[in-house]
Parts: sequence; structure tokens; C-alpha cells
Amino acid sequence: MAEDTSNPPTSMTSLYYWVEERSRGFQIAAVALVLLTLALGTFTVYYTGGSYVVYTHNMYVPVVIAGLVFGLRGGLVAAVSAGLLLGPLMPLNVATGELQSIANWVYRLAYFLLVGVIVGSSSDLIRNYIKRLRWHWLHNPVSDLPNRESLLVTLQRAMGGHREAVDTGPVCVYLYLIDITNLNELSLKLGPAIEKEAIIGLVRKLDAQLLLGEMIHHIRTNRLVILARHGNAARHEQVRAIVEKCIASPIEFEQIPLLLNCVWSDIEIDDPKIEPQDYLRRLEMAANEARVRRIQHSHYSRSLALKSRENLAVLGLLKHALDDRILQLRYQPKYRLSDRRIVSVEALMHWKDPNRGVVPASQFLPLAEESALITPMTLWVIEQAARDFLLLKESAADDFQSVAVNISATNLGQDSFVESVEKLLTAVGLSPACLELELTEGGVLSDLDTAVARLNQITDLGIRLSIDDFGTGFSSLQYLERLPVSTVKIDRLFVSGMRDGKSNHCIVKSTIDLAHALGLDVVAEGIETGQVEEALREMGCDYGQGFYFSKAIEVPALRTMLTATGQARQAVNPR
Repeated sequence: MAEDTSNPPTSMTSLYYWVEERSRGFQIAAVALVLLTLALGTFTVYYTGGSYVVYTHNMYVPVVIAGLVFGLRGGLVAAVSAGLLLGPLMPLNVATGELQSIANWVYRLAYFLLVGVIVGSSSDLIRNYIKRLRWHWLHNPVSDLPNRESLLVTLQRAMGGHREAVDTGPVCVYLYLIDITNLNELSLKLGPAIEKEAIIGLVRKLDAQLLLGEMIHHIRTNRLVILARHGNAARHEQVRAIVEKCIASPIEFEQIPLLLNCVWSDIEIDDPKIEPQDYLRRLEMAANEARVRRIQHSHYSRSLALKSRENLAVLGLLKHALDDRILQLRYQPKYRLSDRRIVSVEALMHWKDPNRGVVPASQFLPLAEESALITPMTLWVIEQAARDFLLLKESAADDFQSVAVNISATNLGQDSFVESVEKLLTAVGLSPACLELELTEGGVLSDLDTAVARLNQITDLGIRLSIDDFGTGFSSLQYLERLPVSTVKIDRLFVSGMRDGKSNHCIVKSTIDLAHALGLDVVAEGIETGQVEEALREMGCDYGQGFYFSKAIEVPALRTMLTATGQARQAVNPR
């Protein structure tokens, strides 16, 4: 989805507004200048002898000035005034008192009118062109709403008004950003026309409830911003409620109700020293935070700015950790529940920074997925896991089958990913059948067609695929049959919740039965008690992993466990 790039530089628009705000003064000065030049021209012609002298050409100056400043009307008025002043009222020769012929001054008047028409019409054309150009600069071409540049200029004015209103009473200036997160998906499925209809439909709902002075701007293809000045904090809460209500109700497209998936953020403009661009950047930062956390709303606060700087620092350190091979892999065994034998391991990243200590994967992995680091990191994990598996296989029984590595939706979106994996496995010497790639349900459903095509390329190599965290996404049952996967992993939330009530028992049992009906194996994640393990075995669950069996451990410890598998099983489940 392309970002709106039709906006001019801020300095250009600011200059235009500076001139526009002072246009009244410029016009008054122009009127004075025209009158002055008319008077000077008349005076010069008269006191140099009359209209027969060449100084009559001085009268073109006020005609040109009036035409440039006031357009066609101004040029005509100045031309007629100049023609009359140098016409019947001006003698041909002042010394003799000889008057001009009518043809003489009418001829001169015609030339003045011609110049006034040419200059004035040209001025009007240029002025109208500039106005149209300025309109396109300051409006989104899809919705005709004010765009990002217009917002920045209007916000600058509002912040100026905020400063002026300090002595007269409190004035609160707020920005509210609405981000339609599924607009690109709707456009791909329903056509580009849905983009305009979705924006216009949402704007209509908002506009019907907003007050005068609460302006809507269309700053990007899928983003709206409301700029509002409130006399009290109560109105701020009302606008928040309006936004929540409008994004929760569907819009109509070709008589079909469609629900827009939206996140939104808000920020108070409370420091006039901060530039408008910085406020808008912070507002978008809060909206991005809502996207990442999968929540609907995020209010910008200083803690969010600190978190953003912390994230940048973590990304910088992560790149160094990847380059310097500081990252490590630990492995959590996967057990076959029927006989409690280790048949596979899952590779999990472990990062111990020299200064920060252990950095949780939940902190750095989401950041990596939003950056360019995710590709080299994933390939490194696959390569290292493949080497470790070959080492572990030397100490394991024949039923130790594979190593599992997590991949992201970003990896699937890259054309070279499958080829890179194939080259890595060839270089290491690992059979593709010994590698299992896990990806989350949400990562697959974000672009199903592309994902299915890429997954088919992966399985064609002989690599096994599994769906991780199954049950936490959307439309799971509808799309599961299309995916070339061999295993589903039930999310730990459902598995650990089996201790709390029958509802999770039903969910887990239904998932197991469904997967088996489709010919898929089932892995239960997050097994923490023997009671849960026994229940899963009775339900027919094929495999399990969790702290009940083993936490993620380093290669030497895992190698020892595989060498003495029987003792390890006894240690976990003493009889």
C-alpha cells in the first residue's frame, strides 16, 4: 500500500500561508502603489509638456501592477483610469493649450486596455493554477480531505492559538489517529474501490458527530487524523467515545456490511515548543504500538517514548549479537505420549547480553520481525539447529526424528527464502526430512495465497511443516485443510487451562479429533502436570512438550538426556 507522496515541502506551504495571511496588507499596498504611479505618470506627462511626449509610457506601470495583483478586473480599471487621465483631460501640448484628437487618446486607451487584459488574464490563470496546485498539495486525492501537510500547517496554527489562549482560559488541543489495519486486505479481495468507500464511509460517521472545528485529515491511504480544540476535558472523552463507536460499526460497500479492523491512538498537544511533525510522529508511534500489541487503542505517553528508544537500543545490540555469534540455541524435547520417548526437539533462541544479562525472546523477537534482522536470524537458527541435530543424533535412538525451527510470515514473503534454506541444508549435510518448520496461524492467514504457494515449495523439498499456537488465530478450521502441514501444535493457553475447567478440555479434544480427521499429528504445548499429560494421552494426543518433561536446555545436557533416555523418563515421572 503506497504512502501518499503528493505533499509539497513544508517550507513551500508555509511560505504560501505566510503570503496568504498578509494578502490584505499586500492588496492595500498595491492599491496605494497603483494610485501613486497613476498620479506620478499624470504629473510627469503634464509638466513635461503634454501627451505628445514619450513619458506617456509611464502609465503602463500602474496597469501592469494592477493586472498582476488584482487580475483582469484590476488591469481593466487601471487601464481605463490611465486612458482617461491621459485622454480628454490631458492637452496634447501644455504650452500652446492644443487638445488631443479623440482618435489619439482612444488609440492610447485601447493599448492600455490590451496590456491590462493580457497581464490581468495571465495573472488570473497563474493564480488559479497555483490555487489548484495548492489544493492538490494539501488534499488527499482519494478522499478530497485535507492531507498530512495540511494537518501540519493547521496544527501549527492551533498550537499558536493554544499559546494565545493561555490567559483567557484553558484550551485543550488533541490529535486522534485511526488506522484501518485490514484496508489492504479488503482492497485485494474486493478491488481498489473499497479503499475510497471505506474512508468516506468512516468519515461520514465521524463527521456526523464531530463539532465545528474538529477537523478530519486523511494523512495516508489507511489513516485518518482528527484535530480538535476542546474547551474542557469532558469533550475529549466524548470524542474518544465517538471514535470507538464509529470504528466498531460496519460500513456498507455495494450493499454489503463490512467491518473495518481499526486501531487508534490519541495525544494531547501540551508543549508549544515541540514541532508539529514530532507530535504526529509520536501519534503514529502510539498507533504502531497498538498494532504490535494487538490492542485497539494506545494513548501516547512519555513511557512509550522511552520504550521506543529502548527498542532501538535492543535492535542495535541484537545486530551485534548476531554478527558476533553471541546468540545461542536451547532445545526443548518433544515427547511421544504413548511411550514417553523423545522424538524431536524445538530450537529456542537464548540471548545473554554482556551488560544487560538475559534478554527475553518475547522482547527481541517481535522487534526482529519488524526489522531486516529477521531473515539472517532465521537462517542462522536453521543452520545452527541443523548442525546441533547432527551432533545429537549420534547419541540418540532411531526414533529421534527431527529438529523444529520457528519461522515468521516475513520469511514466507521473501522469494529467496526457500532456496536459501535448501542451500543451508545441503552445506550442513542434513536431510530435509529431519527439519520441521513451525509458523503461527496468524502469520499464515495474513496472506493465505502467498503462504500456501511458499509452503508448497518448502514441502516439495521434503521439509515438514507445523502450525504453532493453533487455535489463537482466526478462521482456523476453514483454512487448515488448504495448508500443506503435517502437524498442529495446540497453544499452551488451552493446554494449561485444562486444569481449570471443562471448556478447555472440550476445545483440546475437538482440536485433536479435527486434526486426526484431516490426517494431521497433534502436539500439545505447555504440559506442566502429570494429570494434564494423562488426559491428553486419553484424548489421543500424539506428542507433548512442556516444563513437566523438560525446560529448554543446552546441547550438552540434551545429549546426556538422549544417551540415558530411560533414566530421564524415570526422573520426570517416578513410579
